[in-house]
Amino acid sequence: MKRLVIILGSLIALSVLFTCALPVSGFLDDQGDEVRLTDNALVEYDPVFYDTPSYGGDIEKAQIAYHDGQAVHLYDYPSDTDEIIYNAPEGYTITAMTSITIELHAHHGLLIALEGNGEAVIVQEDELEFTEIFREDGDGIDDISCYLGWPDSYYILFEQNGEIYYRDMTEEDTFRKIKDGNTPIFLDYHDICLYVVNLDDRSDIYFYLIHKDVEELFYSDGSYFYDLYSIYNAIEHLYTYATSDREGEADIWRFWSQHNGLSRVTEKTGVERDLCAWDEYVVFVRTVDGQSDVYIVRGGYDYY
Repeated sequence: MKRLVIILGSLIALSVLFTCALPVSGFLDDQGDEVRLTDNALVEYDPVFYDTPSYGGDIEKAQIAYHDGQAVHLYDYPSDTDEIIYNAPEGYTITAMTSITIELHAHHGLLIALEGNGEAVIVQEDELEFTEIFREDGDGIDDISCYLGWPDSYYILFEQNGEIYYRDMTEEDTFRKIKDGNTPIFLDYHDICLYVVNLDDRSDIYFYLIHKDVEELFYSDGSYFYDLYSIYNAIEHLYTYATSDREGEADIWRFWSQHNGLSRVTEKTGVERDLCAWDEYVVFVRTVDGQSDVYIVRGGYDYY
């Protein structure tokens, strides 16, 4: 879904904003615990965990990247500071952003999708260096997912106008359409993905083996699904988080791959969107009374 953005032309790269909620002691001890990280006048999109190998397993070392349509911000939890690390070029708008998934559940680097001058562009970030890796005439990219394997494998999925495209970036390859649908995400590895198909009265989640062209229904319960994110935790259990209106207002729900069902993660006033998971935690945006802020919630998992 195309995102409306607030154009903040006066933002200066690497400026620091002290507008976030102060950290609290002992936060996120239990499943469902959450904390708000930002409290400002920006409209915030696509928060992601940034450079998780540097956390050393400690959520209180977290850095969260997000964008406001014109600039990419990096929020640092330990110092409670928010700095701008990237500004969209003049005439371009940021339409989607993701962190690059590595080693199943870690994140390193960003992919930033831009739209402007009749073009769709993808920029890759690594150690605050920004490199354009894709430019093509057409509409903007609505959702993007990336998997970086070892020692040398690099794959991207994106959605554009309800069509899903895939590319092996390590070969002389181009993006090719694989399915109609939206919010595509890699599931554990580069050749497996989940995506959402919207129907008249609901939306369903599908599982797709890309190279074998095999598709099957992953989950349907009559509700609408708006966002997806999957992760392996430290004990190799696969979890998929989804934003669903299953019980009215859009909340975050969690699947465990070995159980056909959902458990509710959030149940507070407001609409949740734009999910990214790492370890036991999910970062997301909640909009309440017209104000959008970035939060972290402890999704948690069961030790079976």
